[in-house]
Amino acid sequence: MKIALLSSGLGHIKRGIETWTEDLYIALKEREIEVTVYCGESFEAYSEFNNVSCLKRTQPFSQWLLKSKLPILWKFGWGGGYMTEQITFVSNILPVLKKEQYDIIHTQDPFVALKCDEYFKKGFIRSKTILAHGTEEPFEFLDKISYLQHLAPYHQQEAKQNGVKNVRSFAVGNFVDTIKFSPDVKTDLRKELGILDDVFVILSVAAIKCHHKRIDYLIDEIYQIKDNNVYLLVAGGRESDTDELIQIAKEKLGDRAKFLVNFPRERIPEVYASADIFTLCSLKEMMPIALLEAISSGLPAIINKYPVEEWMIGDGGDSIDMNKKGELACTILKYMDNNYLKEKSIKARKHAVDNFSKNIIVDQIVKMYKEVLGN
Repeated sequence: MKIALLSSGLGHIKRGIETWTEDLYIALKEREIEVTVYCGESFEAYSEFNNVSCLKRTQPFSQWLLKSKLPILWKFGWGGGYMTEQITFVSNILPVLKKEQYDIIHTQDPFVALKCDEYFKKGFIRSKTILAHGTEEPFEFLDKISYLQHLAPYHQQEAKQNGVKNVRSFAVGNFVDTIKFSPDVKTDLRKELGILDDVFVILSVAAIKCHHKRIDYLIDEIYQIKDNNVYLLVAGGRESDTDELIQIAKEKLGDRAKFLVNFPRERIPEVYASADIFTLCSLKEMMPIALLEAISSGLPAIINKYPVEEWMIGDGGDSIDMNKKGELACTILKYMDNNYLKEKSIKARKHAVDNFSKNIIVDQIVKMYKEVLGN
């Protein structure tokens, strides 16, 4: 098999999509599968990654498009930064794909997947494209994709119930490196951050923003816990409201809140090793890699009641109604009981190893590739 992984954001954006691309590349290389990565910017860690020129979503012109909302631009799909990035990325990579003739293109960029699928149907390229759906696209869009990888069985069932009839659909989740993300990781990060060893640390790894990730809700819930030994640690990418959120946390929590903005990816295992429990305050997620990394690291997770996250954590945490004020704060207090904390920690780690370890999921991905090629 000859596989191409495409990610317009890899190299300049830090999200789950980009992490997925990098991790999948490493896993396929370990299987001695021929795999090539095409990304939107030169990637320091891997000189073999191929840079594809595109109009990046963070560039001034892309930001102007986002704010301008000119009807003619929006009509042709150029109205958003991410969409503009994908349009220019896929336009520039088409000649490469036509020349190289990969067997499979695998991507989480939805518009890139759509156009590559169209090029295949028109005979411009011979590569079949699989969209690993992690961006909450509408069902009407998903119905246009020939080969669709749902990241959870719930998503696959939901799509079918809403009339999505792909050539083939698969339920194959994300994976986690259970050796890299382990309770055995040692670190002095607490000391580096000025956090004492005997305090209780609640961690969230997510884009530092209000919308979707609801970091403002998280700050408010920690504020309700009137215990100076309870700390909040947040690690994630910078967003437009990040600085405002950090200031709010400083006003409400003082030194009890620490933020790691764009923290180096290679040190993320240390972040999990520095915490006692993990929480993700978004009300709905496709399949967040950070949640897998947390439970693999032995951190019990508190999540909102949603089938996918509940499936992901198993018995290794608590699912609650995060629409209710005070619900998270009350649940955190349960983990102050060391016996409860230890029991949930053991279950979290076991669930990650048994269901989402790299070998288990990559076996499923390779099987999916073979089925797509045989279709």
